[in-house]
Amino acid sequence: MTRRNLIIIHRGPEYTKDFDEIADKVNALDPRITVYHMPPSYRDGLPTGAWDSPTLTVALLAKFSFTVRRGPVLMNKAMEKLDQQDVFRKNNIPYPPAMPFRCGMTLDPILFGDFVLLKPADLKLTSQDNGTAVFRRKRAEMLTMDSFPPSHPIRWSAKGFLVQRLVYTGEYPSSHRAATFLGEVMSLERFQSRRPTPPLDAPDHEIETADFAPKSDRDYDFVGDEDILLLARRVAACFPSIPLLGIDILRDTKGRLFVIEINAGGNTWHYSSKAWAEHRRTNPEYYVRLRTQFSAFDVVARRLCEAVQAQAS
Repeated sequence: MTRRNLIIIHRGPEYTKDFDEIADKVNALDPRITVYHMPPSYRDGLPTGAWDSPTLTVALLAKFSFTVRRGPVLMNKAMEKLDQQDVFRKNNIPYPPAMPFRCGMTLDPILFGDFVLLKPADLKLTSQDNGTAVFRRKRAEMLTMDSFPPSHPIRWSAKGFLVQRLVYTGEYPSSHRAATFLGEVMSLERFQSRRPTPPLDAPDHEIETADFAPKSDRDYDFVGDEDILLLARRVAACFPSIPLLGIDILRDTKGRLFVIEINAGGNTWHYSSKAWAEHRRTNPEYYVRLRTQFSAFDVVARRLCEAVQAQAS
């Protein structure tokens, strides 16, 4: 009976309890798998003789101190938006076209439609919703740097801005976030703004100051739309070496689905992430549903077992 190793490198001590539980679930499914999990600062080796067994390493971040001596490594790492778009295009994933923005550019009306979204290329700025705005396509073609206030990040962000076709989801903007692990969905949420946006025939200044992509002041629910679940699995399959993904999907007013982007950096394990610690404290029922919607830890344990059986070497 061949024994195998599973090494999980998580993002810190706050993750330990979760992966203790997941390790127990892995061992219940396949007692031949020895699970080691550790924070990124861990430097020590494995017990004597452990490296004699086929091994798979799963890391939820790109930088860690542990030295992997054998076997493949599946690893989270941030991926630029335009690189994501290339993957979507090659795999027939529906997405709204985007390209680097420059003042005075001409945008193809067939590709970009009548409205576009201007947003930072820098992943950190995007997560803060900093500088994102909607413009009529013809108006966007006439923008100059003087169109933006001195503090606007388009003036100083080294990575510049992207222009993307607007996916209009209705008067109250909505979006979906699918969290996947090794290709399977752990949770699927739907967010909807509590504040309406102006109609698309409103004056330019009303559209340009409206929040079409709210990250706060919104309602949420856990949903099970089969077409979105299928699309999320298709997207995750496009990134087989990245274990943990947050996939942002929009449904437009005609019912069509579009993948906006993936969060591949690994900081979307919100069962224990530092970023959402206060939210967990004040909204405990949310995290019960986040975990139980599809039995997330059971999904993770099952997919880890399958990955070790298929890939450990």
